[in-house]
Amino acid sequence: MVKDIKKVGVPTIFAETTINPKLITAVAKNANVKVLPQELFADGLGEKGSEGETYQKMLISNTQTIVEGRGGKYTPFAAK
Repeated sequence: MVKDIKKVGVPTIFAETTINPKLITAVAKNANVKVLPQELFADGLGEKGSEGETYQKMLISNTQTIVEGRGGKYTPFAAK
């Protein structure tokens, strides 16, 4: 896995809220890539009060995490 990550030039690894981060952290360290501290909501909504407590908040949080994790600037959407 580390060899493949290095080969394709993966800059960032995204962790999920439901997965133990030990494996991802070890792979990232060996591949010399970063793991974002903000996790993605992938297998369901987050706990009440979290950024993933509703479907809409989950999508917003995941979008922001991915955009910023790829080095972009996240601009919040404001409905008119």
